[in-house]
Amino acid sequence: SCGQRRVLSNGLLTVAPGSAWDPVTVTSVATYSTALPTRLSGVANIAAIPVGARITATGVGREVYVSSKNVGAGTLDLSQPLWGGSGTRTYTFSSFKYLLDFSGFQDLWRFEICDVEFVCGFEANAVNLPYAGSLFRFDRCTFHGPRNKAITSTKGGCQGMVIEGCLFNAGSSSPPNDIIGFNVNANDAKIRNNRSAYCTHFGIFAGGSHIIMGNHIFPDDSGSPTFRAAGLIFTTTNVRGFILGNYIDHCFIELSNEYDEDPNSGASYTFGGLSITGNLFLCSNVSPAFRFITVSPKGSGHSLNGLTVTNNTFRSSEGSIDRVEMVDTSNGALATSSFRNVVFANNTFTGISQATVSPVFVEHTQNTADATWVVDAADYLPFEGRARNVEAVVLEGPVRDSGNTVQWVQPYVEVEQGTGAKFAHLKWPSAVKGKAMVTIRCDNPL
Repeated sequence: SCGQRRVLSNGLLTVAPGSAWDPVTVTSVATYSTALPTRLSGVANIAAIPVGARITATGVGREVYVSSKNVGAGTLDLSQPLWGGSGTRTYTFSSFKYLLDFSGFQDLWRFEICDVEFVCGFEANAVNLPYAGSLFRFDRCTFHGPRNKAITSTKGGCQGMVIEGCLFNAGSSSPPNDIIGFNVNANDAKIRNNRSAYCTHFGIFAGGSHIIMGNHIFPDDSGSPTFRAAGLIFTTTNVRGFILGNYIDHCFIELSNEYDEDPNSGASYTFGGLSITGNLFLCSNVSPAFRFITVSPKGSGHSLNGLTVTNNTFRSSEGSIDRVEMVDTSNGALATSSFRNVVFANNTFTGISQATVSPVFVEHTQNTADATWVVDAADYLPFEGRARNVEAVVLEGPVRDSGNTVQWVQPYVEVEQGTGAKFAHLKWPSAVKGKAMVTIRCDNPL
């Protein structure tokens, strides 16, 4: 264990090109069981698989690494569980090379790197964090042209990590590989006032209680307008975090549960615990299907609980997009009947065909007398939500019967009506017409 504060500062590390920087890649067959969620067993050719290698295959989340191995037992321990379920599969293991590799430290605390420029030249990666530890800090560093990764965490050495005032520069054109700024396996990361240019993904977060503030994030936007990558990816459901005052440029925020060995909801929290506040979202030359906030559930039964999206500016500057949020149903859907404490309010929309609002204020005009007024807020409600509650009904002017006689009556409300349960009904004792101001929300607020 090494806990004394140490600082590496004021320098430049560069790379001499050559094959020594090439990643080591091994393909192997192994068995996964959800009963041991961070272990592979029966691993073929295990001696050739390096500790610290990234694992990829169907059913494996992004940025999962081999944290240890037992050659005699034929087992590998992993940094995160796999969402694809039990079974025997073929996996690919890739071990990357770094300018600074701390993976030999089993427990390293309070190490700081300040004012250091890492010139990787698309040959090498920058920093591999220790196996375990806390309070690793990057301050005013530059990461130029990493081959695949700028900062990698293969286990828990990212606990409480601080990345502040740094520049991540993956080049001015399409990079040769997908490039990831950093990943986090543990809790309490502080990611503040950084600039990420042309990284495929800026940050991939496990754990929770993260603060992401004041960053400018933009990937390469010169490719097909139909594809834009996620700038910030959260791989566990209950994020417990803030995304505050960032410039999220030509990319999006993705909420996933790809580190859940039992992805069907019930065994874990569902999506939420996140505040997205005061950010600038910008895109141009994108498909109308592009979205700034995406929920990508793996498995069934997931919902939203405790998601706040407020005081943001959403803009598409060249062409319009349909809306700003979506559910990616490739591997699961959301149970919209159980949304709780979801607020999508006080945002501005420019170049967005349909604003997203909840609670939403609907001005309903009933020109033909009817005992049932159908109030439609379907297009406004976020993440395909239902009209679960009505907060208020205020009549503007009198209501009248078909003969235009004023009626001194009040309605009651029926929620979750119509196709998809996206409408509210105002029910009257007899057929009337008039105007009502109705506030509808997609959730149960408590």
